[in-house]
Amino acid sequence: MGRMKPRKQFEAMGTISLWVQNLKQALRNLRSHGWQAGISATGLAVGIVCLTFSLNWLWTETNYDYFRPDYKDLYLVQHDDTARLTHLNTHTSPYMPLPVVMLLDSLLEGEAEVGIFGMTVRPQIYPDGREEAYFYASGLLSFPGMVRALGLTVLSGDPEKALATPGHVVLTESLARKIFGKTGVVGQTFEASAYRITGAQTVGAVVADNEGDSYWGYEMLLPPNVQEWEWGWDGSQLYSVCIRTDDPAAVEKAFSRIYLPLDKSHWKFRLIPLRTAHKTGYGESFLHAYFYPLAFTLISVLLLWSAVVNLLAVYTSVFLGRVREYALRRSLGASAWQNAVWMLTEIMPVALSGILLGCVALEWLAHEGQVPGNLSHVYVCFAQVVGAVLVLVVAGTGYPVHKVRRAYRLTLGGGGSAGRSHAWLLVVQCFASAFLLFISLGMQRQLSGMMNQDLGFEREDI
Repeated sequence: MGRMKPRKQFEAMGTISLWVQNLKQALRNLRSHGWQAGISATGLAVGIVCLTFSLNWLWTETNYDYFRPDYKDLYLVQHDDTARLTHLNTHTSPYMPLPVVMLLDSLLEGEAEVGIFGMTVRPQIYPDGREEAYFYASGLLSFPGMVRALGLTVLSGDPEKALATPGHVVLTESLARKIFGKTGVVGQTFEASAYRITGAQTVGAVVADNEGDSYWGYEMLLPPNVQEWEWGWDGSQLYSVCIRTDDPAAVEKAFSRIYLPLDKSHWKFRLIPLRTAHKTGYGESFLHAYFYPLAFTLISVLLLWSAVVNLLAVYTSVFLGRVREYALRRSLGASAWQNAVWMLTEIMPVALSGILLGCVALEWLAHEGQVPGNLSHVYVCFAQVVGAVLVLVVAGTGYPVHKVRRAYRLTLGGGGSAGRSHAWLLVVQCFASAFLLFISLGMQRQLSGMMNQDLGFEREDI
């Protein structure tokens, strides 16, 4: 065993030395193929940035309220009016009369957190009491259960008690600073005026701001101030229900125990994830609701795939012109695996250059404020895309290795031609598919905008 150890060390040192020589040769060859390497690296960078942004857009649009604790356990109650199933316009809505939402609350008590909320209002805020110095704020009429259902981060005060007390409000941190210049303002008052809101309002609690896109765009929460006439079934004042549960099937099963009057007995209740409710809250399918994010993600995948294929096609042509060097390496004892490593070492500097360009472009766009959504998640998407590119490049290197080995064998057999690579056809197909899809999306959006806006037609009228 002692005799084998120096031999293994020598073989390892020889392998490292060979890899270093391959790397030096690859860097020298970049000069002779500079424009090809530049185009390939730029294509990779563009594809990486486009796919990163597309994936982040798709994630952002399908993960509203992601900043709330266990946000994937949040659901919105939706009801389908099955009496209209035979009509073209089936009535689907998350809005219900107050007796219905109260039935839901009592039915699920102890099984799930239930939050009830009403309409959104925009009160006029008078920070110093003068009518000429006011601004608007977005407020949400909420029952106390919304605090636990949403998992609000309480900074001061008791938001549940505030939402149970008429004349009290819950402010977000930013609105508290805007009105009072600080956040420790529990017990202080300010003047406000809006629907069902008039006179002095007392701050009962301050909660943290929404950190991203939310189904509820509020700056303050207000007690619902329910009127006596709202307890009827005529639906003159409508409310919605948010449920926090880790067993949505059990909750939907409990919906069968809801008692409804005869005129509403055809309602069917179901849960939809809150993170997609802003798009699917009215019965739209996932594909229809997220058509554009999905389509542009597909376009970006095609573009990045085209860039990787283009890189491999370029180096396939380069290696086919160096069959003699391949044969010389084989004659000097290099195995097929070592030659494959040599080819991969030639390709990787270009691939890494493209990744570096993509990283520089992403940082520049982030510095300019052009990166939408959660920046930390953008970096997660970027890391995932880079990982996929590296896997594709390593796996795709098998193509030039196969072509060169075939050319080498033909040369040994006396063949006069090693053939030629047709990988560029796949590149053309990918670019053509991406281009045609992009054009079709643009035409659809332009026609839709013309019909709905320029000509004044509504979708229902059409």
